Amino acid sequence: STWGYLKNSIATIVRIYAMYEPLKVFSYIGGTSFFLGFILGCRYLYFFIVESTAGHVQSLILSAILIIVGFQIILIGLLADLISINREYIENSLHRIKKSKLDLKEEFR
Repeated sequence: STWGYLKNSIATIVRIYAMYEPLKVFSYIGGTSFFLGFILGCRYLYFFIVESTAGHVQSLILSAILIIVGFQIILIGLLADLISINREYIENSLHRIKKSKLDLKEEFR
């Protein structure tokens, strides 16, 4: 069906984009999580200062979780970017090796 094809195409496009721009993709996702955690932390501080109570602990816990997860996602993006660069170097080296082997074969003919 058309909708099934569209879902598969969108999933493929997202996968390919994440493969070639991993730092950007993971930074957006991690930055969003980090920002939401920061906003919840500010909310907790506001209620702590204004109301002078120890309530809203759930906001503090969720804030800490979101900040930690956001930071980890950004680090995963950095690692994925380094792996992507390494993959490109390996592909270039493999291409040069294959080309040099072809040049040697033609030289001996």
